[in-house]
Amino acid sequence: MKKVYEWLDAGNGRVLLMRFLSRFHCALITAIAYAMVMNIIQGEGVELAVYCRGLLFFVPILLSFYAAKKLPALWQFLLASLMISGISWLLTGTVAGFIAGAVLCFFRGRSRLSEEKEESAFDVPHLAVLLVFLVPFLYSAGTGQTALQKLSVFSAALYLLLFLAYSGIGRVEEYLELNRGMHGLPVRRIVRTAGIAVAALVLLAGALLLPASVLSTGSFRVDFSRLNHMGAAAQPETVMEEQPSGFEIPEELLGEEREPWFQIPPFVSYLFYALAVGGIAALILYGIYQIFKNFRSSYTDNRDVVQFLGNQEEEERLEGERRHRKISALDFSPNAAIRRRYRKTILRGSKEKPEDWAAPAELEAGAGIADETLHQLYEKARYSLEGCTPEESRALKSRGSR
Repeated sequence: MKKVYEWLDAGNGRVLLMRFLSRFHCALITAIAYAMVMNIIQGEGVELAVYCRGLLFFVPILLSFYAAKKLPALWQFLLASLMISGISWLLTGTVAGFIAGAVLCFFRGRSRLSEEKEESAFDVPHLAVLLVFLVPFLYSAGTGQTALQKLSVFSAALYLLLFLAYSGIGRVEEYLELNRGMHGLPVRRIVRTAGIAVAALVLLAGALLLPASVLSTGSFRVDFSRLNHMGAAAQPETVMEEQPSGFEIPEELLGEEREPWFQIPPFVSYLFYALAVGGIAALILYGIYQIFKNFRSSYTDNRDVVQFLGNQEEEERLEGERRHRKISALDFSPNAAIRRRYRKTILRGSKEKPEDWAAPAELEAGAGIADETLHQLYEKARYSLEGCTPEESRALKSRGSR
């Protein structure tokens, strides 16, 4: 099993599961968007079949990820991109699948050529993406598309569960990576305990959301045409005099009573109720946790108040330093230029990928580099408050071009 993890460039099964979830999150978005577009073009009745074919976009997403990671030459990646786009066309059944596959491979290649390696938006689910599913939901509510509305509700619920599972596993993996060098770390016990907690959270959320999304009737309606009448000036009411007994007013003159333009369906009320109950329960549990955690945060000893200070200020300071140290792709300052030059020099001389925790002297020793000027300029660019000057950056650049 370890050989499989090594070939897939995943250290363990948790990383592999996170990659599966991250690929599936993009496939969910593609499927609901594909179903909405085909509903507009071909009409109602094709949503489910088109939605299932859209989920198959998971395969091109996975292939493009490993193509960008495993293929050493650029021409190999370009050839693989053409093949992946063709597979996407075959799976989706339209030329739009080919275009989507080509766009996907373009961003994969761009990320591969970038100096600053960051996680792609294709690989990280985010809570704000739930707004994407609101578009087909409102469209179906305005046009009366029952099947599309049910698919949008189900997709949003499934995406939320996927996000919870990915975030929970990611927090466990970050904790283990942070304490990797700690002697006697009970990895199995931590994984087992945290895994049970994450699974319980996902199962509880699924028990609240999935039944409501599956059993929804798709009867939510919004009549946008009546919004124009709501902004119009109110007509003066006609005061009708009392008519003598025996005289009836025809119903045609009274007019029909119109239904309200906006009605909340039962499943939405159920969702709000379930989320409210779950939120209240979470707040109660969090309050109990904070009480036990801060039970001895302060006490009085011989009329002296003793307080245990938290590490929030220290975490904020470290976070500020991390933001300051990170180089933006659009940063063309002298500090950024020197740091990029230093990074290229280290990578060129290193046989293996340098560790993030290594000091500059350790990086240079591992790469076999002895350049005191570059070392001093790098430390000045990264650690000093004043930073490097444009003259120093130009001098280092001109020295390298000789």
